[in-house]
Amino acid sequence: MIGVSTLGSTVSQRYRYNLDGYDDDWKESGTQTNAVYTKLPGGEYIFRVLATAGASQSREATLAIHVDTA
Repeated sequence: MIGVSTLGSTVSQRYRYNLDGYDDDWKESGTQTNAVYTKLPGGEYIFRVLATAGASQSREATLAIHVDTA
């Protein structure tokens, strides 16, 4: 599970995410702050997340992930 944490936010934030190398399109997760992937093939991935709060959108945050299935 991949989780996103926001500290001190008083505005409801909405999220969307994408796992490069696996997802074809961005996934809308609403106010959910986690993404679950099961049975990922081994390889290199980049998890990307965007947050919006009101009319503001955050910069894209990324996390490089290596999955070893051996």
